[in-house]
Amino acid sequence: MALTKEEAVSDFTDKRTTSLSSLSAGELAGIEQYLSTLTSHRQASAPVVDPIGDNLRKGIISQFLSIGRDVKAAKDWAEKYGVQGNKRKFNDYNHQELYLLFQNAKKMKKDHIKSVTRRP
Repeated sequence: MALTKEEAVSDFTDKRTTSLSSLSAGELAGIEQYLSTLTSHRQASAPVVDPIGDNLRKGIISQFLSIGRDVKAAKDWAEKYGVQGNKRKFNDYNHQELYLLFQNAKKMKKDHIKSVTRRP
């Protein structure tokens, strides 16, 4: 649960005030340090960002979007067919598996385009 500014000031001043303008210079410096420790703790416990995996997932999704399908279709396809016998949730594939899925999605797109252009 996130603290409001007023709650943070009240906690820091032992409920003396909820206003920053009521703080002395020393108290203001102290609350800045207190808030920075709270913020750094939150950032340390934030989920790990995976830019390579995210880009590969976006690449797979873009292959589907380019042929008129949606994001759900891309996820369902990846989860149904998997890679090298491994079927996982879309966000659970590792980089190597995502790369192979991306290559397969490109082939699927190419085959889809061929099938559409062959129709009379």
